[in-house]
Amino acid sequence: MNRKRQQHGRYSPTNKFIIISVVVLCINQCLAFVSPARNSHLEQHKQHRSFQIHESSSLRKEEEEVCVQDSLSSTQDVVSDIIRSSDDITRNIQTTGSETDDGSSDDDFEFPYTIICLCWLVTFLSALDRVAMSVAMLPLSTELALSESAMGQISAGISIGYGLGILPIGILLSIASPRIVMGCGILLWSLATLATPWSATLLPILESQQYFLWPLLLMRASVGAAESVVLPTMQRIVSAWITYPDRISGTIALVLSGFPAGTTAAYLLSPYLMDNFGGWRGLFTLYGSAGLLLLAPWLILAKDSPDTKYSQQVLEPSTNSQSNIMSAIQNSFSSAPLQEMISSPGVQATILGHAASNWGLYNVLAWSPTFYAEHYGLNVQDSSWYSILPSVAGAVGGLVAGNAGDAWLRRTTSDNANKTKIRKTFQSVAALGPALCLGYLSQNLYELEAFQAQILLMGTIGLQSFNAAGYGPAAQDKASEKYSGLLYSLTSLPGVMLGSVGVSATGIILEQYHHDWSVVFGGMAIVHVLGGI
Repeated sequence: MNRKRQQHGRYSPTNKFIIISVVVLCINQCLAFVSPARNSHLEQHKQHRSFQIHESSSLRKEEEEVCVQDSLSSTQDVVSDIIRSSDDITRNIQTTGSETDDGSSDDDFEFPYTIICLCWLVTFLSALDRVAMSVAMLPLSTELALSESAMGQISAGISIGYGLGILPIGILLSIASPRIVMGCGILLWSLATLATPWSATLLPILESQQYFLWPLLLMRASVGAAESVVLPTMQRIVSAWITYPDRISGTIALVLSGFPAGTTAAYLLSPYLMDNFGGWRGLFTLYGSAGLLLLAPWLILAKDSPDTKYSQQVLEPSTNSQSNIMSAIQNSFSSAPLQEMISSPGVQATILGHAASNWGLYNVLAWSPTFYAEHYGLNVQDSSWYSILPSVAGAVGGLVAGNAGDAWLRRTTSDNANKTKIRKTFQSVAALGPALCLGYLSQNLYELEAFQAQILLMGTIGLQSFNAAGYGPAAQDKASEKYSGLLYSLTSLPGVMLGSVGVSATGIILEQYHHDWSVVFGGMAIVHVLGGI
């Protein structure tokens, strides 16, 4: 281990101040991209209204209403500001307004702030619980004397559970209320997170047994299975609420930005929470409790669609006559167009892209703190600080790509050929861009300082997030509202399983190659290249 590299890799208070400033600047740049100048937007709005309103008194009244709206907007929180900003850019780019296939004007579109805010909070919390183990793994492995292969199995446990649950969830969503399905998922993964410290206490007791890791693996797999509701449910909700094709990529990117935001929060907060609230055990207790707190507003405020009442039934109206829920699920499975989905070249390409993306993303999320600790000799806090900016880059990159994809689609016709061209372009960037960053990191790892490795991982995650305009909206483009969640589950299942294998394989590779991280990053680069071909 290079001692000079260890010393230079540590984060001083000054460096921590700098990284927080960078996070704030990145958020501001993101908001600047998705939000045009308000004066320009208001001017366009008044020009559009002038075709219908000619009275000067009406114009003055409208200006007064705009001023009131400006005053109210200053009280919005960060999440609502991001959502309104995403809405503003789509209004600012168009000059005369676009129309959907049914002839309705895009100017009539009202952004569903409440449901999108709730979806963002769910993705944020999901990432928080998922990444908690990445930070807690260092003190946990030291306390329990775990090997790299054991650490890899534990890190992969959540992905294995996710893979086992995602396809059944997709089928369930074709007949069940997305609001109820998501609520059940939040409840179950929060309880499993709360039970994680208890399951870890069984490891020393079962240390002499062959399967001593199973209690902890089972609990992490339970978290993953419960979290598998998030993306399929979000896809179905977006499909119901966002009916304009040139709004889908931006909305999905906005919701997905909750994942890197939650990852950033986990890396930023977890070391301090462990220091002050009972170590890694207290960390899981706090994050599990946060999930239970989110459950109430979700069940109270969330709606499946604009026309759905809050007191909706659990099953779709077409299945309410079924006395046996399992029979309804079986009927839905048999009637689902699985064969057509699987045989579609577009779906097959989405599966491959998703799989390559997950191999890299899962490894970065699971192993980043361990990489900085082993290769640069950093402690838990410093390793977590170095893991923050790649997640920020992921949030910014996803929002940029999503809104750029929508803008591109608005300037062309919304036919399948143009959609396919746009999706392919952004997905190529999402696959080959990270491959270049990881390849360079692998070839030059032993000459790079910690901050240089951090920059390359920022490029990896930031470019990878361009899939928000790549395979991200594929479920909306290729499936009806009813089956959008199922299609997403179907395309993500192979990727989830490959990502799980990748996380576990990384632990084995580190043991076999004597902690040579260049081999790990080189393998990730190869997988990304294969996914982009």
